Amino acid sequence: MPEATASGILSALKYHGWSAVGADIGERLARLQFPVDVCRERAALVPVPLNAARERERGYNQSLLIAQAVAARWQIPVVHDLLTRQVATETQTRLTPGERSANVKDAFALQPDAHRKVRGQHLVLVDDVLT
Repeated sequence: MPEATASGILSALKYHGWSAVGADIGERLARLQFPVDVCRERAALVPVPLNAARERERGYNQSLLIAQAVAARWQIPVVHDLLTRQVATETQTRLTPGERSANVKDAFALQPDAHRKVRGQHLVLVDDVLT
């Protein structure tokens, strides 16, 4: 059983199939005090995509689960088809901050029609951890 720490809970979500934890994390995240400009200007949430093989293996994208729970509380949409993952990056759990940054460099791209979907909107990117 994973530890009941923040990292243990995220590990349970990502590696042990505890998908229900995603909604709990999102609900708690939505209640945090965010900077005024983020709260005032948010228009949509954009979850960070997983590579297709990893999502098939897990059965879900944990960032999408978190985003959906935040969106429900904030009453804003989730735009889950805005980004695509170009590169199947290695897990970042044991990487330094610099290595993490290099690991995800050029890993994501906007979908061809993304600019049309969200032109003029403020977006909040949602991931499971801060990289």
